[in-house]
Amino acid sequence: MYAKQSLDQDTGNQKYQEYTDRADALSCQAAGLSAFIVPEILEIPDGTMKEFIRQTPELLRYERLLEQIGKRREHTLDPAIEEILARSMEATQNPAQIFGMFNNADIQFDPAIDGKGNQVTVTHGATSL
Repeated sequence: MYAKQSLDQDTGNQKYQEYTDRADALSCQAAGLSAFIVPEILEIPDGTMKEFIRQTPELLRYERLLEQIGKRREHTLDPAIEEILARSMEATQNPAQIFGMFNNADIQFDPAIDGKGNQVTVTHGATSL
């Protein structure tokens, strides 16, 4: 989070680009390695899961999470396909990241003059509000 927020302050800062890239790569790796979890949980029938929660007090703290996972049942693929999708996150995010960096850091405009006669640097970030 620190790396991303620091990069947002100056998308041309190479240090924070590297930190953000590393964090994104680790996030994608973690998603790929854990992609089997939700499909495995969804193989447990709803009634059985509710019984597990009722019989195991330690599961009560996860009851809401397990209910939310259960709502994803019809939208979840088998574990192998979920893993492929999770591992593809890094590649599919790159075009948007590249555009964002180019759009926010690399494009330069001529300065503008504000209402007080001061010269102001014009950027997408400054004019998008």
